[in-house]
Amino acid sequence: TPVGTGPYTLGEWRRGDAIVLRRNDGAWAYNVAVVVDDAAQGVDQVVRGDDLLDSAPRQRWLAEALCAARGEPTPAVEYLHVPLVLNAEGRRMAKRDGAVTLEDLAAQDPAWTP
Repeated sequence: TPVGTGPYTLGEWRRGDAIVLRRNDGAWAYNVAVVVDDAAQGVDQVVRGDDLLDSAPRQRWLAEALCAARGEPTPAVEYLHVPLVLNAEGRRMAKRDGAVTLEDLAAQDPAWTP
């Protein structure tokens, strides 16, 4: 659910739609890695940027498939999507831009509160 816009009905991910499991370099793709990592840690609430809203159906399907393969019930995961935090140039912030704390963001814009 995107914050501030109310409930959002996700488009149905259809069996047969392409989903990348491994990258060309052999590393697991993001969608697989986050599903496995979240399950291993017992995560039941996921908060992330709204740029990843459309990946939720694929991740839900992957979780169901992986759990079914192991004979385990699929954990209930609640997804919450929030607007991206943008840098001074209007681009989304990334780890490669350097460490930024909530205090740093608040100092840059006194109207913003964490």
